[in-house]
This record gives sequence, C-alpha cells and structure tokens, in this order.
Amino acid sequence: MITSSLNFSSLDPKTFLAMHEDRKGTLIDIRTPGEYAEQHLHGSINFDFYSVDFEKQLENLDKNHSYFIYCRTGSRTKAVLDIMKTIGFKEVYDLKGGIIAWEVLNN
Repeated sequence: MITSSLNFSSLDPKTFLAMHEDRKGTLIDIRTPGEYAEQHLHGSINFDFYSVDFEKQLENLDKNHSYFIYCRTGSRTKAVLDIMKTIGFKEVYDLKGGIIAWEVLNN
C-alpha cells in the first residue's frame, strides 16, 4: 500500500522492499550510529538525522537517484521527506512504521 504523493511516498514494508529491488535505489538509515550498529537493513548507509551536517550529507547525493529511507518508527522520515523534497530530490520513499514495522513483517 502506498500513501502520500507520487515519488515522495510512505510505503508499507512489502511495497518498500519490492520497489527498492525494482528501482535499485539507495537505502538510507537515518537513525543514530548506535541504533544502526544494533540492527539495520542489509546494504543501507547511515546518515544520522541528529548530526549537525545531516542536510549537507543529503545535499551531496544525486538528486535524480531513487532513495529509500527509514528510521525506527517512521517519525523522523516524515521530516526527512520534506527536507529532501525542498532540496530538490525527485524520488524518495520512506518505510512506513520504520524498522519496527519491518521486524513485525519478518518475524
């Protein structure tokens, strides 16, 4: 199930995985390094949402690439979707319910 606007959407875990595999997008975990060390999705990179240079890290990415972002519960990704839209990204998807929802699906 997809919610929100085209190309900036919150996706349920099954759709998130399917679209990520289809689009070969980059997975970005926006949690803290400690959270990332405990558990993360295979192949993801970590950009700490609370880091002072978080937006600068995002600005250095290719704005025309597909990105799949997630946090713990989905609350941080809502803010990041807005930031990425403002910066000029074309295609960003977040994992609705975060890694917690992912765990429920895969357990």
